[in-house]
Amino acid sequence: MGGSLPTHPPHLLTIRAKSLILGSLALQVLAIASREEPLTRAALLLSYPALIAGCLMNFRTPGVALMLLGVVLNFVAILANGGLMPVAVDHIGLSPVEGFVPGTKSVVLYAADIRLPLLTDRFSLPLPALQGKVFSLGDALIAAGLLVAGTRTLVGLVPHRSARDSHA
Repeated sequence: MGGSLPTHPPHLLTIRAKSLILGSLALQVLAIASREEPLTRAALLLSYPALIAGCLMNFRTPGVALMLLGVVLNFVAILANGGLMPVAVDHIGLSPVEGFVPGTKSVVLYAADIRLPLLTDRFSLPLPALQGKVFSLGDALIAAGLLVAGTRTLVGLVPHRSARDSHA
């Protein structure tokens, strides 16, 4: 009678290359936690190709195409600006001090010194909890992809009623 039972419920996302993705995210955490600029740069530059590969291996998963685009845009901005994500002094409202910001993956630069400024951390939301926090177009696309993937999973958890069931 051929056929097999699914190994997991269909509403749950199947993620391929989990170790690769988790390893690349661990490198990102190391980059952000590091207080040493060379270590931050190295961890970031190593993490993005692995994260891109992980996204490519999961491309058909809902939301991953958006995440992949966001990751690629962030990586391009970081590569173009020496291995760190630039943020313009005027976007963070600090005194004009340039340089690496320990405990982040950011480098503060004057706007004229930033390459590909539309891809860098430059946007903010007017929310008190996020005051002084900036994000990139890539970050927004990654968040949108995560929202799509999360919604797909949550919607699958809710039992659906058919039109017949509602008339009973």
